[in-house]
Amino acid sequence: MKTCINKKKSAMTLGVLFALASAVVAHADDATSPQYSFALTPSSDYIFRGVSQTENDPVLFAWSRVSYDAFYATLGAENVDFNNSTDAEYDVSVGWSKLLAGYTVDLGVIRYGYIKAPSRIDTVELRAIVSHPLGPMTLGGAVYHTSNYFGSNDSATYGEVNLAFPIAKALSGSVALGRQTVSGGNDYSTWNAGASYAFNKHCSLDLRYYDTQGHTPSNLAGNHIVASVRLSM
Repeated sequence: MKTCINKKKSAMTLGVLFALASAVVAHADDATSPQYSFALTPSSDYIFRGVSQTENDPVLFAWSRVSYDAFYATLGAENVDFNNSTDAEYDVSVGWSKLLAGYTVDLGVIRYGYIKAPSRIDTVELRAIVSHPLGPMTLGGAVYHTSNYFGSNDSATYGEVNLAFPIAKALSGSVALGRQTVSGGNDYSTWNAGASYAFNKHCSLDLRYYDTQGHTPSNLAGNHIVASVRLSM
């Protein structure tokens, strides 16, 4: 399950969100036209960093994005099941993404919120993502950091390296290796590997294997095979 946020840190976080959102709006005056996108993704499970967020049950993701040049804002929602009253999650993100010297750099902040949670587990993470093409492949890395890990006062950092590569026409593969560290303990590693097939630019199918090592033993953090379909426009 995914952080209590004290009032002082909440105010600071909201200030960061407001500043970044204001930058997006202000930049809209200079942009020739905004870009919009939307996606629905039904999936057989919701795996977040190697751990199921739905008690190994199916999930429906809904996601939208608006961007002006290098600035963007996204809003997502999905069902969750933490074996309590919590039944939905929403994710709000703002950021800046740019191609610099052949590297795609993405800097942003994301807030995870929960509906009907019995206690406050909403949290905010800062993120930095970088990717670079290697011939037909793309090598990437990402770092996420929070000063209040989900449901605690611990700080935590998640780092990941990933590689995407073509297999055949419309078929691609990808692998990722991540490490979750928490100041209060329960550090663990996670990895996944899978393949995606694009039927067209609006519809794709993904089949993926997930596993963890070092996580507290649980049927939510073991090995999973997950199938999902992405419908976008």
